[in-house]
Parts: sequence; structure tokens; C-alpha cells
Amino acid sequence: MSCYGGFETQVQISVAIEPVPEVLHTLHAVARDCYDAGLQALRPGAAFLDLANAMSEPLLKAGHYNMTPLVHSLTPAAFAGHIALNAEQIPGQDARRVFRTVEPIRDLELVPGMAFAFEPNACTGQHRVNIGGTVVVGESGPDELNVTPCRMHIVS
Repeated sequence: MSCYGGFETQVQISVAIEPVPEVLHTLHAVARDCYDAGLQALRPGAAFLDLANAMSEPLLKAGHYNMTPLVHSLTPAAFAGHIALNAEQIPGQDARRVFRTVEPIRDLELVPGMAFAFEPNACTGQHRVNIGGTVVVGESGPDELNVTPCRMHIVS
């Protein structure tokens, strides 16, 4: 993993090999919508909960589930967004016993220099698409440190 400010960052890259099932294209679109919603919400003065909720909205609207946080902090490295939204859809297990959805912290205010791992993932059945990279709160908006892993790459 790469480092930013002495902290390990995270890059989520999704690679699909042709022919790509339509379900993966659909999940990619939802994950990308979550990522874009995060870019819109990542502003100085905003609350982390608002960022987490904004990134969750496209996933909930599409009716899919996620396995890992859509966003978590890197600096400070202590805060995570929603995990296992729509957990009842996770196949093969009683997801309520495996996953616990914890509401993100409410009173963390975003300030310039904070770094976050945007790692939206959208799942349905046994299918999952996970994309994302590191985004820093800039003075006037988000600063994306990497854009290559922020979309699904299709190879033949």
C-alpha cells in the first residue's frame, strides 16, 4: 500500500475479464455513484456522519448491500462509515449474527488535511465490485490522490 503523511493508505481496484456479466456493470455504477457522492460531501466543516450517509445513499437506493465500509478515516485513523447495509441480503449465513452495523460517529468535523479511504463496494448475491482510493479534505473541496482505482477496469 502507498503512504500519505506517514499513514498507510488504501487503494481498492476492481478488474473484470471479458465477457463481463451485466450485474458487475450495474454494481460498478452503484459503487461509482457512492464515490461521487462522497466527493460532493467531503468539505471542510461537514460532519463525518454526513459524508458516510451521502456515500450510503446510492447503495440503499439501489437496494444492494456492502461488506466493508464505504469510507473510513486514515488521518485520524479511527473512524469508519456504515458496514453491512442491507445485511439480510448477504447469502449463505445469518448476516445479523456475523455483521453489526454501527452508526458512524456524529460529531467529527472534517477539516483540511484529513485523509479518508473512499472504498465504495456494492454487492448482490455472490457478486461484488469494490473501487476507490485516498481522498484528502482540501481547503475548498476534495483532493483525490489517485483516480486509477476509482473505476472498474475491463480487460479482454
